[in-house]
Amino acid sequence: LRVQEWVAEFAKNRSTLNVIAGELNTGTRTEINKGYFQRMYNSKIIVTVNPADWEGDFRLWESLASGALIFVDPLFVPYAPQLID
Repeated sequence: LRVQEWVAEFAKNRSTLNVIAGELNTGTRTEINKGYFQRMYNSKIIVTVNPADWEGDFRLWESLASGALIFVDPLFVPYAPQLID
């Protein structure tokens, strides 16, 4: 929530940015949500945060697949191939 609040404040202070901070839509995991993937595909920068109890959730992998610049908190579990800073 802290990251979401920071992104919203950053966007508010720079009114020229087209920013979505928070939930994109009300889709669930049981469906393929075209609106969600269209927004991901059109994004230039994505900020995502791992859940508290694990890391590398689907939001991260979907973000990476979009081709956008991704900002994510540090990962501690080794992945092969590695994600590079």
